[in-house]
Amino acid sequence: MPNLPGSGLTVIVVCGIGLAFVLGFAAREFRFLFHRRRGIELFKEQDYHAALRHLVRAERLWMLRLSKQTMSSRAEDCKNLGVVLDLISQVAGYCSVKIETKEYREAANELELFFSIGKKNSGNYPEIYSAFRELQKQFRSSVRKIRA
Repeated sequence: MPNLPGSGLTVIVVCGIGLAFVLGFAAREFRFLFHRRRGIELFKEQDYHAALRHLVRAERLWMLRLSKQTMSSRAEDCKNLGVVLDLISQVAGYCSVKIETKEYREAANELELFFSIGKKNSGNYPEIYSAFRELQKQFRSSVRKIRA
């Protein structure tokens, strides 16, 4: 390999960092899908405690997909989160554990409504997202207390 000038080396380093971010986000998305599917399988097998662990991990790994940044894909991401939250609520009932998901689920629905096609006038995004993040933090804090 010939000697690269300083600018060529900079390009390679920046591209490497970008590639590392892409791979990191892709790995996180695949882990979310794995834990969601595994949680659903365990729920169907009536192994509720294991299902709850996998579904809580899936919720923790959830994020808006960065690989496909369209309004409809983000609405789908929010819908997926809603499914996970519904399952967590059901499984927690079988495990005799109190995990409150109602407000968080409503915030995810509102975020989904914002991203849905044709419903762009559903509110102010910064306010909706801020409320969503606050409820997400509360949910994760309550789940941490249960696990401790």
